[in-house]
Amino acid sequence: MREILVAFRIILLFFIIGLPLSAQAQLRAQDGLAALDAGDTKAARAIWTPLAERGDVLAQYNLAVLLATDAGDQADLEQAQHWFEAAAQQTHLGAQLALADMSAEQDDWQSAKYWYEAAAKAGAVRAQFALGKILERGLGTAPDPQQAIRWYQAAADQGHRAAQFALGAALAEQGQDDAAADWFEAAADQGHVEARHNLALALARGLGPQDGMVAALPREASKCQHEWCIRHRNGEGRRDV
Repeated sequence: MREILVAFRIILLFFIIGLPLSAQAQLRAQDGLAALDAGDTKAARAIWTPLAERGDVLAQYNLAVLLATDAGDQADLEQAQHWFEAAAQQTHLGAQLALADMSAEQDDWQSAKYWYEAAAKAGAVRAQFALGKILERGLGTAPDPQQAIRWYQAAADQGHRAAQFALGAALAEQGQDDAAADWFEAAADQGHVEARHNLALALARGLGPQDGMVAALPREASKCQHEWCIRHRNGEGRRDV
């Protein structure tokens, strides 16, 4: 329980610091955090519930996270989703991401797409990547490869290595081999094993960045293939949204 409360406090502080809150709202948030520090989740609920009901977006988000992390039954999870949605409607980025994640877990892909897109437009890199996956696979919508590439690109430009790999793969599917190799290289530089494997194959075909890497190609290709096989054997080769 203590570890959950510590993690929860970190999440809340992140969004408290990042939002332009009034001094009174800051104090309200701190009151709830003080209750959590004392291990009194009931008191935290009692502080945040009436505030959330009056439309305080931070209280709505705090209460939702508390209900989700301290869920005793399905009713708590349903209430968590209710308050995440209330905060998300007020453009709270953390709530939009949480609501999208919950919708995806429930296979409600239309809702997941809606909220990932809202967060993606606000610049959330994880949402941009997730939205790209939804659009590429046609989850709850018609597949849209070009829009998938758009959002992979947005996340890749922010340094998201899985998005860099996905962008490389999507570009390779369209025959844009040199551009694909560039993104495989970007992901490979961050340690993405499958990207290193694909980059090695691209280099062997004379694609992508050749300077200084051709001599090391046979050794790199062998190493990548070995690590790639191990990851697939362990069920780590594919990550879903």
